[in-house]
Amino acid sequence: MQINIFDSRIKIIDSDAIHLDETDFHPCKPFFIDHPNLLPESADVVFIKGILEHTLYIRYILKMADALLKKGGNLEIDFYTTSLDHGSNPFRVYATLMYDLSISYKERIKLISNEKKGNVLHLVFEKVKSTLPSEDTIESWSFGIVSNGQKNDRVINIINQIEQFSIPNFEIIICGPPPSVNLPEFVKIVEDGDLYFDIRIPISKKKNRIIENAKYNNLILLHDRFSFPLDWYQNMCLHGNYFDCLSIKILDEDTQMHRIQDWMGTSLDYYDFLKINPKSYKLNYNQWIPNWNVNGGFMIIKKHLIERVKLNPFLNWSECEDGDLCRRLDADGLCLTLFTGTYVMTQTHRLTVGKRRNGLLLLAQKLKGKLYLYWGFYQRIKMFNKYLEVGLK
Repeated sequence: MQINIFDSRIKIIDSDAIHLDETDFHPCKPFFIDHPNLLPESADVVFIKGILEHTLYIRYILKMADALLKKGGNLEIDFYTTSLDHGSNPFRVYATLMYDLSISYKERIKLISNEKKGNVLHLVFEKVKSTLPSEDTIESWSFGIVSNGQKNDRVINIINQIEQFSIPNFEIIICGPPPSVNLPEFVKIVEDGDLYFDIRIPISKKKNRIIENAKYNNLILLHDRFSFPLDWYQNMCLHGNYFDCLSIKILDEDTQMHRIQDWMGTSLDYYDFLKINPKSYKLNYNQWIPNWNVNGGFMIIKKHLIERVKLNPFLNWSECEDGDLCRRLDADGLCLTLFTGTYVMTQTHRLTVGKRRNGLLLLAQKLKGKLYLYWGFYQRIKMFNKYLEVGLK
C-alpha cells in the first residue's frame, strides 16, 4: 500500500495510492481518530510532495509519516529547493528540512538515495526500526507521582482512581514519603532524601528518579494536586499509542469549567520582564506554535524520549525547570500534540480562576483587568525605586 501526502494544489492522477493533503495533518487533531481506515505502520511507501517546503507543522507530518510507514518500507520525499541555506527564500530550505528529518527520526530511518533534477530533490529513506519500542503498548502505563508527604489523602485518592481504570499492565511510582503503611503491590516508593542539596525542593531530581525507575514506556509525571475522571483510560485508548508527548485538558477541580494552564506557549523572550504584559500564550484548542510549553504538573510522555534528555538536575521547583525541559525536548526532535477527548482536574490553590461574564459585564471585566495590570506594573516600579532610596541612607 502507498500513501501520498501531497499539497492540495497538485493535480492527482488516477492511481491506487491513498491520497492525503495538508488539511489531514494538524497537531491538535489526532490523526488516527480522524482516519480510522488507516492503521499504524501499515504502508509500504509514504510519498510526500509539495508540503514540507511551506507547512508550519513539518515535524508533525514527519511523525505521522513515520507512524504510517511499516518497518522495511520507504519514505520518499520530493522537495523543491533553490538553495542550501536561507537567503531571500520564501520556502523552507534543504538544511532546515534535513534538520527536522534527522532529529525526528535519528537512526531509525536511513537515507538510501539522494538525487536532484533541476530544483527538485528526490530523497528515499528506508525505515529500519519500528516507530515505538517493541514493548510499548497502550495497555501498559507507569504513573509517577511527585509528593512531599503533605497531601497523603490526595495521593491515596489518585492511587484508587488509577486502580479503577483496570489497565492490564500498570505501576504507580511515588517519589517521596509513602502515603500509607499499607499500599498495593503495584505501588513503588522511591526515596528522595538523598536528592536534597539545600532547602530548595529538588523537583527535577525527583522526576528524573521516577523516569529512571519507570517500567513502562507510556509515562505520566504528575503532582499530587491532580485527579482523574473515571473514563480517562478508556478515552486514552481511543486516542491510541502513537504520540511523543501529549497534552490534554486540565480543568479546575471544583467546577470543571475553567482551563488551568493546559495548552500553552511561550514567547521565548528573555526581556519579557520589561513589558507590562509579557507575551505568554494561552492557546485555543485549534492552535499550535513551535515554542510550546507543557504543564510540568501533568505530563504524558514516552519514557524512551524523555530519558534522552531528562530534567536539568540543577533546577529546583519554581526555577523554570519545566520550560527548560520543553526547549530541550524540542531540540531533541519531540513533537507535542493535543488531545481534547479527555481531561484531568487540578486543585487551584496557587492558580485562581475568575467568574466568566457576558456582554457588558465581560467588557467591564476586561477593562478592570487591564487597569489592574497597568496600575500594578507602575506601582511596583515605584516601590522598587523607594527600596533603592532607602538602601542609600
